[in-house]
Amino acid sequence: MRYLYLIFAVTLGLSLFGCSAQRGEYVVEGNGRLRKLSDTEALIATFKSKVHMTAYYEKRGDRPIDPKYSWRQYWTRVVPSWIGSQEFGTHEEVMAYIAQERNAQGLPPL
Repeated sequence: MRYLYLIFAVTLGLSLFGCSAQRGEYVVEGNGRLRKLSDTEALIATFKSKVHMTAYYEKRGDRPIDPKYSWRQYWTRVVPSWIGSQEFGTHEEVMAYIAQERNAQGLPPL
């Protein structure tokens, strides 16, 4: 019975500790230390990652997530409205980043 109580106490303690851990996105600095990203930085990082993966999916031959759009329409209409795009920059900066990522994946210009 004591072991059951001990297991319960340890499990409860670990679960409470896990709930109190700070959440967020982190980046490894040049010195090897972790730095928590601000909310804006995290939105921008998420946006960049989604653009990168979407270009990968296009290169792989997948269809856009929303099949009513062609890839060109998807890139010019849907992607610029993603969360994080406003924090990334102007519409022109967003489209330039999309062009850069598509070029890096070997895709033709829009």
